Amino acid sequence: MNLKAILLVIGVVAGGLIGYLTLPEVASIDLGNVAIQVNDAGSSNDRLFRVAIFAVVGGLIGLALGFFADQRR
Repeated sequence: MNLKAILLVIGVVAGGLIGYLTLPEVASIDLGNVAIQVNDAGSSNDRLFRVAIFAVVGGLIGLALGFFADQRR
């Protein structure tokens, strides 16, 4: 299999995993004596969009690494 394709797939999987694992569960704001907390911040579409953005960025990084590695050979 092509090195670029392998690194692209690894980048997409790693980016999606990082995006999923870094989802915020609790959002809190402290304003002086007032503390506001929101549990489960964001809808499922927002979460999916965040994971997709991370996966795309990871895929682009993997593809770029594949191109650089291919040029070195």
